Amino acid sequence: MSTFCDFEKINGTCVCSHCGTPAKSCAICDQCRRKCRSENDKLGDKLGDKTEKLLKTIGITPDLVKACKQRFGLAPTCNCNGRKEYLNRVSDWFAEQVKK
Repeated sequence: MSTFCDFEKINGTCVCSHCGTPAKSCAICDQCRRKCRSENDKLGDKLGDKTEKLLKTIGITPDLVKACKQRFGLAPTCNCNGRKEYLNRVSDWFAEQVKK
């Protein structure tokens, strides 16, 4: 079941009460059925996840990063999961800031 944005006026600005997306104007009838970003968050579609998908799409994988680092004499580690988790936390923090 899809969740749709539920716009309400907060501090003089119309924003979705689920995901914090601002409305283009307070005449929001045309945006009432917009699919809410909070639905995507449930699917794990946050900044870290999107970055991982983008990098994989262009061929940059954790194995490639490790191989490149090893070739240049660096420790063959990537900490990809740590960066992904950090970016997802940043995504969550930003979503909370938008809601305020």
